[in-house]
Amino acid sequence: MGSKLPFQKPENLGKRLLILCVSIILMGFSTSLLRPIELGSDPYTTLNMGIELATPISFGTAELLVNGIMLVFVLIADRKQIGIGTVVNMFFLGYVSDFFFWIWGMVLPADFFASTVVRYALLVPALVIFVISCAGYMGTALGVSAYDAIPIWMEKKIPRVHGRIIRICWDWFYIILGILMGAPAGIITVLMAFMLGPTISAVRDWFRKIGLV
Repeated sequence: MGSKLPFQKPENLGKRLLILCVSIILMGFSTSLLRPIELGSDPYTTLNMGIELATPISFGTAELLVNGIMLVFVLIADRKQIGIGTVVNMFFLGYVSDFFFWIWGMVLPADFFASTVVRYALLVPALVIFVISCAGYMGTALGVSAYDAIPIWMEKKIPRVHGRIIRICWDWFYIILGILMGAPAGIITVLMAFMLGPTISAVRDWFRKIGLV
């Protein structure tokens, strides 16, 4: 009698969906700035930038296709991690980034991002927005991206290896693939590979402490 029904509606679903959508928009906005300043980005964005440079498809389409391939695996191996957040991330994040990237091309001078001052001035706010939006997205607990789901599954299958080590190796695998296809990389790429996960977790825990997610 007291057991939960399957597919029970999550608590505060409206609030969580709002945070999810805002987070996806802000993640797309921040990556649209990290892409042209070419000072490095998160591992998954690095891979998709490489695919965009090496093929005729757009960044958003690259993200959709790679996510789709990984999602097939996750659906077979560990479908419990999949939720509406997974779907929203897969279908919208890359194209939101493309949209803002297109806006910058329309309203800003052609050489705007070539300025060293501009690139470094945009770096910190873009990173801050990215970390906060990632924490908000993951804090909704409405499903993780396929990219994040696979190392979580690997951690369950390889319990002798610390999850952090698995995640770092997974991130570097994508970074190397992206660089081999021509994606720009720098100190920010390295820092994100080692520090992005713990930083997002810390911000997410703070969000939960103040009741935001």
